[in-house]
Amino acid sequence: MHHCGRVAEIQELFVVKPYRNMSIGRGLVNSLLEKIQFDNVIAIEVTAQNKRLKTHAFYEQVGFVHSHKKFTKKLKLIYEIELKLCKRKA
Repeated sequence: MHHCGRVAEIQELFVVKPYRNMSIGRGLVNSLLEKIQFDNVIAIEVTAQNKRLKTHAFYEQVGFVHSHKKFTKKLKLIYEIELKLCKRKA
């Protein structure tokens, strides 16, 4: 364990293009902060793909600090299942 307390995680946060730059993302993050402030949460973590530079800038603007590098490895069977599920959603 590398934390000494509870850690929240933003797994996905996405604002569709026509609604960007309207402070919706900032509002969602602020709502999350308000919701967890009394839940003994000591940190919030979020990851974003390396190519998402605007996303990185957004998180820095709302107070997040780039502190880690995340490594992932897709497993073939799980990856194939994910692809099928994503295709169904589209």
